[in-house]
Amino acid sequence: MADPALNHSLLTDELARIERGVNLLGSVLGLVDLVTYGSNRVEALQRMEEALDNYVIRGVTHNIPLLRETIVNPRFVSGDITTKFLPEVYPDGFKGHTLTDPEKRELLATAASLHVAVQLRSQRFLGNQ
Repeated sequence: MADPALNHSLLTDELARIERGVNLLGSVLGLVDLVTYGSNRVEALQRMEEALDNYVIRGVTHNIPLLRETIVNPRFVSGDITTKFLPEVYPDGFKGHTLTDPEKRELLATAASLHVAVQLRSQRFLGNQ
C-alpha cells in the first residue's frame, strides 16, 4: 500500500485500486478515484460493484450509495452517458436505493429468521427450552 499523500495508488488487489487519497495521521481522509479493471466494460463494472459493496467508511458523509446505484444503471452500463446523466436520471436528486418487491420480501424473511434465531438462543440461555 503506497502513501496516498504522495498521490500513489492504494492497491486493493490486482484488479481494483484507490487513487489519490489524502493521508492524515496514517488514515485515508479522502477518496478521489476508484479504478477497476476487466477484460471488458461489464467485467470492470462488476468488479467496481464488488469493491463499492465492500467499502466501510465511518464518521463522514460519502456518496458510495450513489456511485453503487450509478454503476448498475442500464444507461451507465451501456455507456449512454453525458455530463447531464445525474440530473436526467435523478431529476429530484438521489434519494437512495429503492427496494424491489422481491428485495423487500428477502429482507423481511432475513430479518424474521434472525429474530427467531435470537429468540431461540435467548430461550436456551435462560433455560426455557
